[in-house]
Amino acid sequence: MIVYEEGDVFGTLTIVATLYALVGGGGCFIGIFFYMPEFFPTNVRNQATGVASAMARLGAMLAPFTGIMMEIAVWLPGLVIGLLASLVACAVTALPETRGRELPQTLDDLKAWYEEDKKKKSDNKLINDTETAA
Repeated sequence: MIVYEEGDVFGTLTIVATLYALVGGGGCFIGIFFYMPEFFPTNVRNQATGVASAMARLGAMLAPFTGIMMEIAVWLPGLVIGLLASLVACAVTALPETRGRELPQTLDDLKAWYEEDKKKKSDNKLINDTETAA
């Protein structure tokens, strides 16, 4: 099956969507092992990483079925995976900043992180609203 022919705009968009999906999928997988463990207290960090890894493996087991999607529409696998990667990227922006912070040891530490981050965001919004009004 030829996906791309020179001058074919639809083929070009299909390749771009597929490459975006590959990069996004790889980035999501890396986030599981480098960024995600920082959000769990020490006593559950290994279990949480294991569960996240298992979900990633489940997604990897479903990957061969993209061939079936490709029979329906050539652009469908790139679109589905790209949309899921975009959804994860949007979800990550809701997570608090971890730079310069000690990793949480208990669930109370984790709750304090989220409360502190929520307060910073509301203070920044208040400052921005005040500057806009002035």
